Amino acid sequence: IFHGPAPELVSCKSEAEELKGLAAWIKAQPANKINISEIGVLCSKRDDVERVHDELSAAGIETVLLQTGHADDRSLSGVRITTMHR
Repeated sequence: IFHGPAPELVSCKSEAEELKGLAAWIKAQPANKINISEIGVLCSKRDDVERVHDELSAAGIETVLLQTGHADDRSLSGVRITTMHR
């Protein structure tokens, strides 16, 4: 959250467009410069976590759902997805 490039703001017309754009952005990251496990998606609600997970999984992107009260298992590969209130 506190290291790395500044966030990129992108306007989307729908949630579907936003999720497709997120998957495309993740796939566009060069594997030799960023590890997929270094990417995190913060959602405002638990329902959003499920939607992001479903879309990224459908796009062939590995994900790890972070749970309240459980440490992140860094041995697992995948985009980290959680709520802002974890």
